[in-house]
Amino acid sequence: MAVKEGHYVKRLDDKLGYGAEDISTIIYFFGGVFVFATIFSITAFNFEGEDFLLALLVSFFVSLIGFTSLWCALRFWDVDAQDFVEAFRKDNPEEAEIEILNAGYSKARTRVKDALTCAVATWLIFGGYAGAIEIATLQGMLTIKNWIIIGILHILAFVGFVLTIVFYLRKRSIEKALFAIQLKKSDKAEISIKL
Repeated sequence: MAVKEGHYVKRLDDKLGYGAEDISTIIYFFGGVFVFATIFSITAFNFEGEDFLLALLVSFFVSLIGFTSLWCALRFWDVDAQDFVEAFRKDNPEEAEIEILNAGYSKARTRVKDALTCAVATWLIFGGYAGAIEIATLQGMLTIKNWIIIGILHILAFVGFVLTIVFYLRKRSIEKALFAIQLKKSDKAEISIKL
């Protein structure tokens, strides 16, 4: 028999907020991103007219993608393989323990992998935008009014970098446990692996 995702696994996914945003949260999020992009564009750049609107549009889209990635990464901060194992155990009480462990750790690996992808995107988007601004400034194509506001991009990129390391280490740890589970499933438990 295959291990199935039932009520408890879905409830755990809902608790993590996987795909369950309400419309008011999305509206507040878009509004906050727009306010951030507007303040960023006004305080950072020396533009007027059409150039300002272009800078605002670019800042908005970069902020939207970057903050969405950061939000996605932070929502999976609480992912724990043992929670998924317990949820699968409650949903499948008749299933063998090794199958439940395999299902729980596989599900946790999927969620941590999603978080790692979002963390890398956050790091690259904010770091890339800060780098593009600095290159444009060095080339004389752009004048910066306030360098402190550009530092915010570097801080956000650093947060993305730290989250990337944390989620990579979590993913690697879960994959080691999955490897040990697979060995045990295939009756090769005589191979001793120190985890």
